[in-house]
Order: sequence, then C-alpha cells, then structure tokens
Amino acid sequence: MEQPLLYWDPSIAPSSMAYYQGNRYPEWKNQWFVSALAEETLVRLSWDGQTLTEEEQLYRNQMGRIRAVVESPDGLLYLLTDSSNGRVVQLAVD
Repeated sequence: MEQPLLYWDPSIAPSSMAYYQGNRYPEWKNQWFVSALAEETLVRLSWDGQTLTEEEQLYRNQMGRIRAVVESPDGLLYLLTDSSNGRVVQLAVD
C-alpha cells in the first residue's frame, strides 16, 4: 500500500479543499487550500506535481472553525466559518 503524500498528526480536521486558479491573488495561483475545523485555520499548500514544496497556516485562531473554502467565478476566495453566528468571509485582495 502506498503511503499518503501528506497527513496531519494530530488531525487538523480538514473539511474542504480548493485548488486556486484565479488571478486575484497571483502569488497563490495553482496552489491548494484546505479548511480546518480543529486547528481553526486555512492551510495553503504548494505542490510541484510530485512533492509538497510549502505548507502555510493562514488566519489561525482568528475566525474560529473554518468549514469551507471556495473560489468564486471572479477569482476571489471565500471562507465559511462554523459556529452559531457563522459568517462568509471574502479574503482581501492587496
């Protein structure tokens, strides 16, 4: 059996994943984003097709549990938080 290319121990409780192809955040083009419930973070992953080249945790403990990450048709990234007063957050464009 082949081992996974990436895993978190302890688990970050990943809840969704998006591959960013837009132009609104040029430094993040062609990178993966994973929302995490347990770590309350958004994980950015750079991948060269064979190897994970970079992993960065964004917004850790700033928004609470992050349920979902999606790219809109106009290339913006949105996060959905998971709480009784959850919200949709559009990531700022510099």
